[in-house]
Amino acid sequence: MEEAAILSIEDIKACEKKTGSRNQVAFGVLLAYFRSHIKFPSTDKSALRLKLISQVSHNLGLKEEVLLDFEWDGRTAERHKSEIRLFLGYREAIDSDSVDFINYLIKDILPKQPSDGLLLEHIRSYFQTHKIEFFKDSRLARHINSAKHNFEQKLFSSIYENLSANNRYLIDNVLSAVENDLENGVIELSELKRDIPGARLKNVDYTIDRINLLRKIKIPDSIFADIDRKVSVKYYDRIMALSPSNILEFSPVAKYAIMAIFFRIKLEILLGSLADTTIKLIHRMRTNASKHTDNYILKEVKRVDGKFDILEKLAVANANNPKGIIEDKVYSKVSRATLLELINDLKHNGKWYQSQVQEKIHSNYVHGNRGVLLSILRAFSLKEDHLIYKPILDAILILLEDSYFVSIENYR
Repeated sequence: MEEAAILSIEDIKACEKKTGSRNQVAFGVLLAYFRSHIKFPSTDKSALRLKLISQVSHNLGLKEEVLLDFEWDGRTAERHKSEIRLFLGYREAIDSDSVDFINYLIKDILPKQPSDGLLLEHIRSYFQTHKIEFFKDSRLARHINSAKHNFEQKLFSSIYENLSANNRYLIDNVLSAVENDLENGVIELSELKRDIPGARLKNVDYTIDRINLLRKIKIPDSIFADIDRKVSVKYYDRIMALSPSNILEFSPVAKYAIMAIFFRIKLEILLGSLADTTIKLIHRMRTNASKHTDNYILKEVKRVDGKFDILEKLAVANANNPKGIIEDKVYSKVSRATLLELINDLKHNGKWYQSQVQEKIHSNYVHGNRGVLLSILRAFSLKEDHLIYKPILDAILILLEDSYFVSIENYR
């Protein structure tokens, strides 16, 4: 089977400049490995694979056996490595490269919360761009862990510095609460972790209480301006998986910072769930109103002298007397006054069925759902994304303001 060409024409020429077939193959193996891994193979891990030696030997037209007694950690191998770095334009890493690399991870990569595979791709690209030989595995692992630790500590510190004493006191109460203490505005952590039980009116107050509590802790958006949401979700998931006793074992800075992140993400989730619940409640109001209208129509059909009975009589009179006189044939069945009342009623209602449904929705809103829906609207931060929506938003804000003062007056 034909061996794949892993050395370029320039690589082969560089190898052929070496004296002896053994040096040519060894140089080619080290060169091919460096191109692929941006570092040289570690002999203590048997990184020199037989397949690589076979491919390089085939590319150079030489036998594999020439490498049997080659010393991969000897002086000749070290000289080959120096020449390969020079040939490819790379250099060995120095101490300042470690600092620059760690800062690069903290500033540009870790805020994106990449997967392990993607992180390694970014690291590879960094060393390729800066033409630096890869750190040894142990050193690279240390630097990655150091960058992750420093990034986390920097994030935690920036959050902690923006938390007031009242914020920290609230977090402590949430972690230490055994049962709900809504009068003091405290809800235990297990209750905060729960989602909205279902699209029911009785669950709206339950959710709004939690939203109001979560809103008491505010982290400046600027802290997360350059940080992917996945970073926050990671810490949110950590809190979701831990009990209060586990969280209390964190350092003070970590405890308050992670809990503040939990408050932030949980608030977003509950607001999204509340929006979905609102849509379902409104849909249910329309469905119930439609059912009510359907029942009304059925009663109206059965009712004597109802609209549908009048229309039936008109239809029968016209069908049986296509050339008859209205006064003699129609008015004898349905009086002119009754017809005028029917016409006025139908004109007034426009699309009669939809009007009946809308009237019922409005009735349910005024007499039962108004307070709940207004409470939901107050829970949201309403902003228009287009000028055409501004009048609607202004009307909602006026409605909320009026309802607020009405509730204050009723309270007094």
